[in-house]
Amino acid sequence: MDFIKIILIAIGLIVLLVAGYWLIGVVYGLFWLLLYAGIIGAIGYGGYKLFF
Repeated sequence: MDFIKIILIAIGLIVLLVAGYWLIGVVYGLFWLLLYAGIIGAIGYGGYKLFF
């Protein structure tokens, strides 16, 4: 019975680790998406101000 508990704890820790990395990846991906959108928007706004 103890062997099964140890295996379940190990699987739980691995799942928790993977979920943590996934969450960090999602936040990091959204951050970069917003950064690139901001850079493109700044370039577009600068070009607009240059001509109008």
